[in-house]
Amino acid sequence: MESLTRSFLPHLLAVQKHQEWGWTDGWSDGRYSVKPPIGPRTHNTSHYEQEGDSDELEEEECDLSVSLPDEILEKILSSLPIANILRAGVVCKRWNTITTSRRFLSLCEENGHASYGPWYFMYREAQSSKGLAYDPGARKWHGFTLPCPDGNWVFVASSSNGLVCFANVLDGYSLYVCNPMNNMWRKMPETYGWYSDYYAVSLMVDKIMKHQEIVVARSTQIQEDYSRWEFRIEVCVSSSISSSSAAPPMPVSSLTTSSSSSSSMSSSPFAISSSRSCMSSSPLSLKSHMWITRVNTVLMGWRGGDNSVICNGVFYCVIHSTAMVGISESRHGLVSYDLSTGVLEVASIPMPCCLTCVKLINCCEKLIMVGGIGKYDIVRGIGIWELIAGSGGKLKSTHDIGITRVWKEISRMPNKFFRGFGEFDDVFSSSGRGDLIYIHAYGSPQLLLFSLKHRSWRWSQKCPMVKKHPLHLFTGFCFEPNLNACP
Repeated sequence: MESLTRSFLPHLLAVQKHQEWGWTDGWSDGRYSVKPPIGPRTHNTSHYEQEGDSDELEEEECDLSVSLPDEILEKILSSLPIANILRAGVVCKRWNTITTSRRFLSLCEENGHASYGPWYFMYREAQSSKGLAYDPGARKWHGFTLPCPDGNWVFVASSSNGLVCFANVLDGYSLYVCNPMNNMWRKMPETYGWYSDYYAVSLMVDKIMKHQEIVVARSTQIQEDYSRWEFRIEVCVSSSISSSSAAPPMPVSSLTTSSSSSSSMSSSPFAISSSRSCMSSSPLSLKSHMWITRVNTVLMGWRGGDNSVICNGVFYCVIHSTAMVGISESRHGLVSYDLSTGVLEVASIPMPCCLTCVKLINCCEKLIMVGGIGKYDIVRGIGIWELIAGSGGKLKSTHDIGITRVWKEISRMPNKFFRGFGEFDDVFSSSGRGDLIYIHAYGSPQLLLFSLKHRSWRWSQKCPMVKKHPLHLFTGFCFEPNLNACP
């Protein structure tokens, strides 16, 4: 207890300096001592500032879980980065009770501290649920284990505002929505009769309106005709994502301090693991969810893929040309579907050049595209584009008649970073939220970050994950850690 509370004192002191709670004179940065703001003491307060006191007195001085009232401790802890809040939850029973209370989680959401950017979860394909999460604010890698709903591993399909959508293809096609920070998850309504060749899933969570929406684009080849593909857009809507009667739990057993004996976690201040007993179903009934088919059409010369995103109320999906390689210069196109007006457009927005590994990203309601530049799936460079109106203005949330949309290049990866990936093959991964975009090659654990705000590139801290075999592949996705998000 003493060593753990001592580790939080620099953070607590730093936060306290920027707050005015009327008892700043009680803090001492010389002996990590705190004068109690309330309640009588049998010891003289001058003893708290002396060197060489007894071990019993020193333990009493350093035990912040006793010294501070709940209200003050809540304000201090809620101002810490989310990684430190998770560590604080395992200091003692009282701190865990505070950090899992509804009032504390609401206070964290009001502070809006989040984690200074989305985290990136990277894992080796052979060990899908266990991996490392990169925190860009602290610039550290944390040991992390994804929850496996119903005990089955599922791949990540989409993420939004603290929630992650998983898909299970082992038994039909099932979707789950989960908060990986508190292990709460919910299975979405069954998708009876969904047997398609390609699925593109997008999750949109509106924190203000308490609205959650999942959109799935399904593509199925019409028998004996590769140029014609059935294309469906299915929408699942819920009326609310939170409950006033219960707060999302954060089990104590899901948080453990990292062990220095583990090389992959040596730089992590904490580790998160998931167990089936820790998971909890959402307070909402599944009756509030329903799948509705919005689009049922046939694409000629195009097929759907597995990448999509919702941005400004419009669902965008990458489509692929079915023409033979070399016949068509553009191998990719874009489907856009306005969720409010029902307007569907197919391949109406030309691509800026020949691309591969195309990925659509919603960054602060701006549609961003990351792609490899080159022909015939040979990557010669990586570029980042933003979809804007042809006049240079910002796109609105709905399709306006007569507005031309074009891709504007934001940045191109400098050669020194491109060469830094080593042997760069034709496959790489990219994802992002907010201001950050993550890029990494499947054959390497190296992670590259691009800031939209500063238009700058930089490497992450060295990932502790090691490639022990030439065939080892790494993949990942980003998500916004949120303690209060409820599926």
